[in-house]
Amino acid sequence: MVLGSKTAADREEGAIRRLITEIDSLDSWRDRVGKRILVLFFSTFAGALCLLVWAVTHTGNLVKPPGPRVPGVLHSARSGTR
Repeated sequence: MVLGSKTAADREEGAIRRLITEIDSLDSWRDRVGKRILVLFFSTFAGALCLLVWAVTHTGNLVKPPGPRVPGVLHSARSGTR
């Protein structure tokens, strides 16, 4: 027998160990669904908060259109005169 060669039983046992390890890693990935949902929620919330802060800080840069301002319409044309 050559030194370092494995028997069929040793190779089979190693393959079974690798298969069990792979199954365990898949199970651990599946068990973290709640954690992934929370991370997704908080990252979306943080992104929305950053967008809100950006919008608030950049509203001072808006240029007002030139010309007279017209008062808003308080009633529709169908309602008649008051």
